[in-house]
Amino acid sequence: MRTFFHPLFGLLGVVILLSACQKKPAPDNSNVTASADQTAASATAPTGIVKNAIRHTEETADVTKWMEMASSKTPAQLAEEARLAKIAKDTKLEQEAKLALDAKTLAAKTTVIPPVAPLVHDPVKTTAAAVTPPATATAIKQADAPPLQVAAVLPKPVPAVVATPTPAQSQVQTQENTEQNQPKLLSSVQPTFPVTATLAGVTEGSVTTRISIGSDGKVLQVEIVKARPTKVFDKEAIAALSQWRYAPLASPQTKIVELSFQNVLKLLTSVQPLFPAAATQAGVTEGLVSARISIGTDGKVSQVEIIKSKPTKLFDKEVIAAASQWKYAPISSPQTKILEFSLKQSN
Repeated sequence: MRTFFHPLFGLLGVVILLSACQKKPAPDNSNVTASADQTAASATAPTGIVKNAIRHTEETADVTKWMEMASSKTPAQLAEEARLAKIAKDTKLEQEAKLALDAKTLAAKTTVIPPVAPLVHDPVKTTAAAVTPPATATAIKQADAPPLQVAAVLPKPVPAVVATPTPAQSQVQTQENTEQNQPKLLSSVQPTFPVTATLAGVTEGSVTTRISIGSDGKVLQVEIVKARPTKVFDKEAIAALSQWRYAPLASPQTKIVELSFQNVLKLLTSVQPLFPAAATQAGVTEGLVSARISIGTDGKVSQVEIIKSKPTKLFDKEVIAAASQWKYAPISSPQTKILEFSLKQSN
């Protein structure tokens, strides 16, 4: 009996369930509002469930935009854009490769300067370390930094060096230039050995002079620079050099001339000329006569020739008479000598 009711109760339950499902109850607005509130609350509350697994990055946005635009473009436009994009990509790759090559070349030319290690026993640095605060993070970072790289400096072109003459070459060149600029002597007159020097027993001497030469080659001025003995040969040197002549010059010049005086003849006796009465009557109180005498091997004067006299011929006779009586020591061969006589009226 129990076995029979069991299937019956099951069939009855099924019928009741079906009938309940066919009934449609009236919609309840309060339940709908409550369900919406629960849905909004659940949306804001963290549930651990990922609702949007796709991350919209810039690239995704660009692709999306491109797809939207592509839908409105023709196949030819799409192909042209693809070609331009490929060209831009290839150009970018070439630029990156060139930058990498330049960086490699620069790295090959750089010189690495290692950091200088501080001295161990440096009292100055030891004292500074005692008062220096502890190293900061920045100092530690600088210590750990790699060695400083300095770009190698290309050598500058060396300017051409002009060879300078050595002192010896400069001296030779200066001497050659000086010789080329030296005035050319055309004629010269040798100074006479003064009678006063002979009478004083002076047998030699020298005079250094500075002469001024004009553009016409004539000697304009004679200046005594140095004389040995002093003032013994000055007058004769000035008289002789004043008669020197040089070739014409482009501009006036000065020149140093040194004259040597030497009396190789040894004078034994000499006679001074007398002052003539004719000169006294004419009111002349002084005169100057230059004469050239010829001396034989026996030392005697064999001939007297008047070269110059002032006043003319007023004292010639007395000078010839006096010079003819001069006598020298015997010599090996005849010689000539120029004598200059200065005559003054005695009081």
